[in-house]
Amino acid sequence: MLPLPRFATRPWFFGLLALLHLYLGGEHLLHLLQHPISWTDTWKSSGAIFGAYYFTALAARQRPRPALGTLPRSQQTRPSTIGAGRPRG
Repeated sequence: MLPLPRFATRPWFFGLLALLHLYLGGEHLLHLLQHPISWTDTWKSSGAIFGAYYFTALAARQRPRPALGTLPRSQQTRPSTIGAGRPRG
C-alpha cells in the first residue's frame, strides 16, 4: 500500500474528486450531444461518470469504529519495559 498523505483518505477529498469527475464527464457528454458521435467522447464521458460514482461511494463510506470494550489508541497502556533487556548481576 502506498503511503498517502492524511488528507487523501478523508471523505471530503473523495467528494472533491467525485465533483471533478462529474465536471469532466459532463464536458464530454455535452460534446457528445452537440457533435457527431465519437468513440473518444463516449468512453471518456462514461468513464468519468463511473469514476464519480466510485468516489462518491468512497466518500459515503463510514470509517470503522473500534469494537465495544476497547480503548482508543491514545488511552491504551503499553506493557512495562522497566528492567527488560538489562543483564542482572
